[in-house]
Amino acid sequence: MKAIYPIAYVCVAILILAGSSQNPRRELAGPQAFPGQNRAALQQQRAGEPVSENEWQDVVNWMQVHCPNQMDFYLHRLENRPLQQAAVKKRIVELYRQINAVRDDYLLKPALILHAESQDKVFGASIEFREAWQQRDHRNLPQAQQHLQEATEQLIDSEIGVRKARVQKLQNELEDMIKRKSQLVKARFDQQLKLARNPGPGPRGSGDADINPPSDADKH
Repeated sequence: MKAIYPIAYVCVAILILAGSSQNPRRELAGPQAFPGQNRAALQQQRAGEPVSENEWQDVVNWMQVHCPNQMDFYLHRLENRPLQQAAVKKRIVELYRQINAVRDDYLLKPALILHAESQDKVFGASIEFREAWQQRDHRNLPQAQQHLQEATEQLIDSEIGVRKARVQKLQNELEDMIKRKSQLVKARFDQQLKLARNPGPGPRGSGDADINPPSDADKH
């Protein structure tokens, strides 16, 4: 099964913001990917497919549990900015689909969800710090900075966790392959025999296998 990491990277940092430089939520973050994210795989994940009302409700419910800061921003801070809201909605849906596509993986999926939650905490802490900074709120600024530092540390820990899960997944696959080596060799050998005995039409259209005998030059 192809995993996406970051699906997804990534809670995807969903801000494509407009407004004055005094907007405390302006350009807090840009698009991010899950650690080790396979971008080619992500592009194939239902790219451009419209979201249905039922799926959107599932997305909203999931985001409110795992990424409440970003969902709150979408629902309440972009009401009068339809272009930005549409772009943010698209990214939210992509995030949900990326993580939801990782099925039956008890190692990787929880790590990806934790990473998404950690990104959301950084998002919320960034808003808190920016508001305190722009308002010259010296009373709450140290606390806001501490929250941002803690959230950043949690984000790095979650990125490490995603990589550990991927390594463990590969290790499990490797061990399983080693255990089943004889079965794999037999299956592959039988397949190669079948192809050699029953090839498709060759360039000569004779049905013969395209295996040429060694030439005199090859023998030397």
